[in-house]
Amino acid sequence: MTFAPALPRLLRTLAVAIVVLALLDPALPSGRHADRVVAVVAAGESPGVSGAGASWPDQVADRLAGRFTVVRGPYPGASATVLAGDHLPAALSEGSLFLPPPVFVAHPAAAGAPARPRLVHLEAPRRVSPESAIPVRAWIAPGGEPGTSLRAALRVDGVVVSDTVLRRPEGGTAPVMVRFEIVPTRSGPLPLRVEIHPAGVGDDTVPWSAADVLVHVSPRPWEVLFFEGRPSWLSTFVRRALEPDARFAVTSRTVTSPGLATQFGAPPASLASPRALDGFDAVVVGAPELLSGNDVAALQLFMEMRGGSVLLLPDREASGPHDRLTGVTAWTRGGAADPVRLTPAAEAGVERPALEARSMIWPDPLPPGAQVVAATPSGDPVIWRRPVGKGQLVVSGALDSWQFRDPETTTFEPAWRELVGEAADLAPGPLAVEWIGTHAGGGGGFGAASGVVAPGALLRFGVTLRETPAPGARVWARADLGPSGKEVEVDRLIPLWPVEVPGRFEGRFHAPAASGPHLLEIRVEGGDPWGDGTAWRHAATLPLVVLADAASPPPDDPALMEAWAASRGGTLRASDELAALEAEILRAVGAEGPSDPWHPMRSPWWILPLALLLGGEWASRRRRGLS
Repeated sequence: MTFAPALPRLLRTLAVAIVVLALLDPALPSGRHADRVVAVVAAGESPGVSGAGASWPDQVADRLAGRFTVVRGPYPGASATVLAGDHLPAALSEGSLFLPPPVFVAHPAAAGAPARPRLVHLEAPRRVSPESAIPVRAWIAPGGEPGTSLRAALRVDGVVVSDTVLRRPEGGTAPVMVRFEIVPTRSGPLPLRVEIHPAGVGDDTVPWSAADVLVHVSPRPWEVLFFEGRPSWLSTFVRRALEPDARFAVTSRTVTSPGLATQFGAPPASLASPRALDGFDAVVVGAPELLSGNDVAALQLFMEMRGGSVLLLPDREASGPHDRLTGVTAWTRGGAADPVRLTPAAEAGVERPALEARSMIWPDPLPPGAQVVAATPSGDPVIWRRPVGKGQLVVSGALDSWQFRDPETTTFEPAWRELVGEAADLAPGPLAVEWIGTHAGGGGGFGAASGVVAPGALLRFGVTLRETPAPGARVWARADLGPSGKEVEVDRLIPLWPVEVPGRFEGRFHAPAASGPHLLEIRVEGGDPWGDGTAWRHAATLPLVVLADAASPPPDDPALMEAWAASRGGTLRASDELAALEAEILRAVGAEGPSDPWHPMRSPWWILPLALLLGGEWASRRRRGLS
């Protein structure tokens, strides 16, 4: 009599128990073990070793596939990760790649094998005028056995235009600097490539190491103002040395007598207004002892805020308000019966034009932070520079160097063109843009920082405003990205993110898929940032060349790679130590993979008893007339 009423309650209890267990999802040991997944990540364009046709990452993956489940590429769920290559991926230092530990490195070089010669740094100017020579400097880690010969070649548009042969000295391990110099044959983005080959092989062989760099050949001249409080022979002949050179746009004003002045171009009547100097990259001051206190204050602001360069060319020893600019506490005067050659600051492998003088002055001691530009044979700093805010001050103590300007015997004009050009080139424009980014290898001329990248590569660029906008000002950039000289291909709005330096921002995007030269047009706009009712708008271009065979970064130091792997619980193994690598991975992840738990309540077959129980409970209640 009591069994019938209890049956529906029993059926309901069992159905509820099934539902509760399904919600709890209990895990029970199954006796099975999950696969041990190892991710193999390519780290550089490393060719295969030991004559195998496959690439080095493929060889590593094939070797490990017999003991592990291998996944090509980064995998967050991997039991271990193996970097196969000779340098760390740039994405690691950029924070856009995460590799779960432990991380091992499989290096393509054999254990104990001498490192190949490699490029560690490549340097060239970002922009030059069509009339300028392009200096290219490459630093090469010799590598190889002592006495190994190698050939460094410079390619322009794929054609070798210059090369040189080097020989590793006995016991020499320090990088060697190689200098090339070429004249551009066209305007626009000009990609340059430096390659390292074994000596005696042709240009069509695969290089040991290569690096790209981009130079923008642009006709924009340097704006230089000459301002003389009285006629000065030194300032006059320096100005005449620059005027015929198309790289300089010279403006000048010379006070010939009270109330009278001769001028060329549209110079300001006075230096006392800092805004009047904003359009110039450099200001050359003759007879600086005649500068007023207001002139000195304006030049100070020109250097500190504008980032311009000021060059003082005294032709006599005299004190005045300009002493506040130099920061010199005492001068030493020197002279000689014969002209003395002023040797430029030493730079290995670089021959630079020099000045000559008989009458000279120099500071004793040099002001704090000052650097020697040219000195006498005894080391007296006759020409020197020091940073002032964003800009710099250059002072020449070669009082009578203008007397020694015979082009047959001296290099007066080339020396001053180089000195003024270097100073003017450091002055930023209203908007400065540049490629930035961390790149593997620790050298320049590689990856996004060089302006030569592979299709689809992640690019980062920096935007620097010369005048920092007020808090709350709107700053944005619009990029017109298209083939150089053609219609715009992509017009996109790129967000800019402020960084730790006031007035500096960063943006990023992916390189276009189309190979060839491109121009990135950056426009930055703001609405009334200084509260004076005016808006501002600046634009700048940044060249970019997309190449399918863009040079990969140079190999990293194996010792540094080994230390990096050790910090993540792994080790570095060479190409002939893959068996040891496999054993170390086994020890790290275990002989068996993690236990694979059994979740019985995840079986869809539980739907059947649940339905039967609920259906039985309903039928019993219906039979008793309770439904």
